[in-house]
Amino acid sequence: MKKFIGTSGYNYLHWQEGVFYPKGWPKNKLLEYYCQHFNAVELNVTFYRLPNQAVFRNWQRKTPQ
Repeated sequence: MKKFIGTSGYNYLHWQEGVFYPKGWPKNKLLEYYCQHFNAVELNVTFYRLPNQAVFRNWQRKTPQ
């Protein structure tokens, strides 16, 4: 059985200060870096509204199949 390990989000400011991401890592590359270490992520962005298709396409482009 395949296991999926991840966190509830990937874009946390304190992670960008050397806690998880290397210091100075570009913000537009956070998801790609995250996917090198985890095979799942929970994105709770639909609480207020559903993101538009461009956002979903961007996530798809930045993550492995």
